[in-house]
Amino acid sequence: MNCEACRGACCESFYIPIADVRLPSNDARRWFELHGRASDGQLEIEARCTALTREGRCAIYKDRPDMCWMFEPGGPDCLDTVRRRRTPDQYAVIRGPEDPPTIHG
Repeated sequence: MNCEACRGACCESFYIPIADVRLPSNDARRWFELHGRASDGQLEIEARCTALTREGRCAIYKDRPDMCWMFEPGGPDCLDTVRRRRTPDQYAVIRGPEDPPTIHG
């Protein structure tokens, strides 16, 4: 896994299970529809992490939130995110040979 080539795909958006979204009004639902994408029972919201540097590195890597620690570099969620957010050519470079993941922070 080449995290430097990825430049933080996992830190550009977040997901909320749609079942967990309780919207108080039609206007709130409309806001979510305008700002996110629904698929596979989840709502994806574009929200680039404020700790992601211009180079795509985590500025708070050693002190990042637990949720970030749980997102395994090279794991299924990581690869799915990279596949959706990067081009096929970029994905091939990021995925690299099937070696253990390399973590850069």
